[in-house]
Amino acid sequence: MIQITVLILGAIFAVAGIALFAKRGISGKNSIKVGGMEFQLAGSSLVVFVVGCGLILVAARMQSTAPAQETSGTGNTRTQTPAPELTPPTGFVARFKYRPDMIERTEYERDPGQPAVEKIDDFLRVTAVTFGRDSGGRQIFQITVTLKNTSTLPVQLDLTERFFGLVDNRGKEARLAYFCCSARGDLLSPGQEREIQLFFEGSGWEGKSLSANYLLFRVQGLLPIMSATWKFPTLATRA
Repeated sequence: MIQITVLILGAIFAVAGIALFAKRGISGKNSIKVGGMEFQLAGSSLVVFVVGCGLILVAARMQSTAPAQETSGTGNTRTQTPAPELTPPTGFVARFKYRPDMIERTEYERDPGQPAVEKIDDFLRVTAVTFGRDSGGRQIFQITVTLKNTSTLPVQLDLTERFFGLVDNRGKEARLAYFCCSARGDLLSPGQEREIQLFFEGSGWEGKSLSANYLLFRVQGLLPIMSATWKFPTLATRA
């Protein structure tokens, strides 16, 4: 609003200066009386014109120095906030590796809207679960997932952490501390595998007098699998 006002004033002064020049040329007089005071047309018109040009330049500078803003799809102005970066747990030390018979797949549902794929059971597998602690003593569960292209055509990957979660049987969720590795646009050839590493941070799942009996690792919307769940026990220690 201020910029527009300055621009208008500049235009008025510039036009007034030109008009004074023109008046001098038509009348042949070098002076004009305004409110009982006499002004020299040559000097006055030049000053008015210069002031007008100066105001126009000020308005242009206000535009060039205005801070840039990002607009969202809804038309609201907002600044961009970077997503928090996931980092590997510092000083992670493995303390217990689950045996394969301790990891049970309890759900594996294919999306009915996706084409039928042979050997769909091999598409998504939990191949390792390891419990450990980081340098701060926090409880960490490392889960290794293997993704395999079981179709006859290359598959374009869109892998991010949004598909994965860990929760206990009482509904308490773990925090995803690290995910490796994101892949967007990479091609997975027929029969080729991709290993995914996830580190979840939680509490109350190892030790004495645990309130939760088991943990559920869930995968949602990683097509062609709509929903999959693996179950493994918490680690109770003897008194």
